[in-house]
Amino acid sequence: MAFVAALGLVSAGTPAFATDTTFVARQYHANGAVLVVAVQGDITWLNRSVTLNNVQIWVRQGYCGNVVFRGQSSSNPNIDTEFLPGPTYKDKWCGIFDSSWHTIGNITLDGSQIVGGIRTVLVAAREVDTDGDLVQQGGDYDGVR
Repeated sequence: MAFVAALGLVSAGTPAFATDTTFVARQYHANGAVLVVAVQGDITWLNRSVTLNNVQIWVRQGYCGNVVFRGQSSSNPNIDTEFLPGPTYKDKWCGIFDSSWHTIGNITLDGSQIVGGIRTVLVAAREVDTDGDLVQQGGDYDGVR
C-alpha cells in the first residue's frame, strides 16, 4: 500500500487548513500492470469532520470495484465509515460493456462526537469479483489533517 500524507491546522467552526485539497486512490491488477479501479475527489476539512466532494469512481471494462471511506483519529481507527456504492462492502460498480466513471457526489464523515474529531481519512479503492467479494485492495489514499 502506498500512503500519502499532508499536515494542516485546525480552526474552530470553520474549514481547517490542510495541504491536501484533492485525493486519488488507485487499485491495480496483475502486479501493477492494469489499472482496474480509481477513486478521486476534493477534500474539505471541517472542525471535527471532513467532507469529500465531487467524488467519482472509475472501473475498467471487465472488472468490478467499490470504495471504502473511513474517518480516523489516533485513538479511534473507525470514527465513521462509508462503503460505496451501497451500505455494505459487497455492493459494487462493474465495467460491463466499457470502462466508465460513476459519480458518487459528496460524502461527509462525521467526527463531531469525538474529542479532536477526524484527523485522518482513508480512501481505499477495492477490486471485487461479481459477487462483491474482495479480490484485492491497495493504492489507498491516507490523508492527515
